[in-house]
Amino acid sequence: AGNSMYNRHMKENYLETDKFPYASYKGTIDSVTQSSDSVHQVYSSGQFNIHGKDHALKIVAQVTGAGTGDKLFVTSEFIILLSSHDIEVPKLMFMEADERINVAVNLNLKVAQ
Repeated sequence: AGNSMYNRHMKENYLETDKFPYASYKGTIDSVTQSSDSVHQVYSSGQFNIHGKDHALKIVAQVTGAGTGDKLFVTSEFIILLSSHDIEVPKLMFMEADERINVAVNLNLKVAQ
């Protein structure tokens, strides 16, 4: 949120990162389309877990670098709802958080030999 005190308050009091330090996504690939020689769109459906609660989620990821060497770059953005994971929407006197949280994922992967 750009405010370190607010971010710490959110992590400690609402996300409870001491009890739930990880978020995860487990899914299957539904389909893959090729945008160019080295860029693919990967469509996946699965379960996103945060705050100890799973919720069904479909995501689209862009995979760059396929077939060009030993590195892949994966990017994706998706929205989660705090209420889907039993997370209370914080309300402060001067600020209210949005229930819809944009999650951005950027991975740099090295292909196993």
